[in-house]
Amino acid sequence: MADNPGLDGEKTVEAFRHLLQKVLLANLDINLQERWIVELDSSSPAKFSRHIIVRLPGSAFTDNSHVGTLAAAIVDEAGRHRETSKYSAMMFVKNKHGQETTFVDMGVYSRNRAFRLFRSSKAGKGVPLMPTARMMQAWDNEFPDEKVFMHSLVGNVDPNARLLTVEAGEGGVYSYSKGSVAGAAGSAGAARRRGNSTNVQHGPSPFPDLERFVLDVCRQTTSNPSIRSWASNPSNLSNPSIRSWAAIGDSIWIFNLAGYRWCGNVGREHKSNGVFIVVDTKARVWYQKCYDPDCARYRSPSNSLPDGLMVQLDDDGR
Repeated sequence: MADNPGLDGEKTVEAFRHLLQKVLLANLDINLQERWIVELDSSSPAKFSRHIIVRLPGSAFTDNSHVGTLAAAIVDEAGRHRETSKYSAMMFVKNKHGQETTFVDMGVYSRNRAFRLFRSSKAGKGVPLMPTARMMQAWDNEFPDEKVFMHSLVGNVDPNARLLTVEAGEGGVYSYSKGSVAGAAGSAGAARRRGNSTNVQHGPSPFPDLERFVLDVCRQTTSNPSIRSWASNPSNLSNPSIRSWAAIGDSIWIFNLAGYRWCGNVGREHKSNGVFIVVDTKARVWYQKCYDPDCARYRSPSNSLPDGLMVQLDDDGR
């Protein structure tokens, strides 16, 4: 809160809930109810911290990545209407460096994250996650610890829940769908494997030449001595690899990287969040983005793909 002295955290949470309700109703025909929300607080005098868990009766998102895409859709919705909507304008705040970022912490949707449990506190902080007054009122002040704990477990999902998906497409367009029942597929993982081509894939992509080009881009960046000088372990940066890849339509390719975290927005390596390279074969360009929440709206300048690579891609596409 020190970075945003004029911020009213409670009103900003209300604005977020308003936008969440609007997006769910407009795109998934779900009318959000107060009693579906588990709202936990662990704020301190120095930092406002609010955790929102929504339990949709009979439905659940396929996995954490789809929830993250929903959060990104809400932020994008706010960005389009920030000049005309007070709720949208409240979604943009300052980080500790004075840069604009979003009220929604997008970092919690990246890989290898653990969700804090009810009544837990970060090491040495002594500020546990506890129900808010708004949640107590919505639950008619009936909130025994066991009930709150079980409802706050994001993995505690009805095996017969209908799986919801949110996919990001070109030009900031999002697609929403109510998929199959998880139990009918055997598991959420099985339902994901039946999904469309935007799902993250591991192993070789259909375009090995494109993969080699992406890795060459990373090696050229890390060969710069001014970049290597800040790296805590330069040897990790000298051998980048493709962790996973995803396709959006037939022209957008996303390559998630391992051993490489250089971000053009901050001019250095991120400490924990990864980066990825986006290749647009239709526009014949590539650019870099990353999973750090402070860089959520950043994309590097577009760089042209080499003509020789485009010939190979064109040949493979025929």
